[in-house]
Amino acid sequence: MRLKDTLEEAATRRVLASIHTLEGRYVDAHAQARQAIRLLEAIHERFELARAYREQARRVKGDSDPERLREAQNYAFKAMSLFEQLGLEDAGSDCEGILRELNAPTWLVAPRTERPAHHPSSQAQDIARAHGFLTQHARTLDVVRKASELLSTPARVLLQGETGVGKNLLAYMFRTFEIERGRPFVEVNCTSLPGDLVESELFGYVRGAFTGAAITKRGIFEDADGGTIFLNEIGE
Repeated sequence: MRLKDTLEEAATRRVLASIHTLEGRYVDAHAQARQAIRLLEAIHERFELARAYREQARRVKGDSDPERLREAQNYAFKAMSLFEQLGLEDAGSDCEGILRELNAPTWLVAPRTERPAHHPSSQAQDIARAHGFLTQHARTLDVVRKASELLSTPARVLLQGETGVGKNLLAYMFRTFEIERGRPFVEVNCTSLPGDLVESELFGYVRGAFTGAAITKRGIFEDADGGTIFLNEIGE
């Protein structure tokens, strides 16, 4: 099976696991999640594997079965270790919280002063592949690495480049980051905004503010509050 096909099947099974969980079919949810994990383990896709481990730890941690709780602990520890190897400590801290909630042994959640040796370019490749970049080009990997460092900051980011170089893929790294944390990611195609309505669309308006304003409308910036707004084609 090709790498892309394996990633897509694993992603599909993770979605099915989430649906089964929401509908109370926990046996089916666990089966789909474990199959997704096996697929990701087979191709050594560490970023997506860490996310799958974390999802399953969250799913299992509320179970009353001691065996399931040990399983949740194992998944949380594996996820935390992988996130730390990838330099994504913020994501790993969530797993540490799960371990504490499960009363894991203190050595599992104690601060670690040494991180497993991991070549920077390999780390960047893991992150790049997880977001759709299949490349070994050093400069592209450096751009991906720098973008990943901005994910948890409030910085304003301007992405520039020729058509087809992957600006949207970089932007969607931020979408994945926000969605994982339950925060909004709002995309706006600036070329589709009529010039005379830009202010109203971005900032909203109250009923009666102008002719035709029959209702109060939230602006796009308000919809994105607490998350990220992607102003696509802003230079056009």
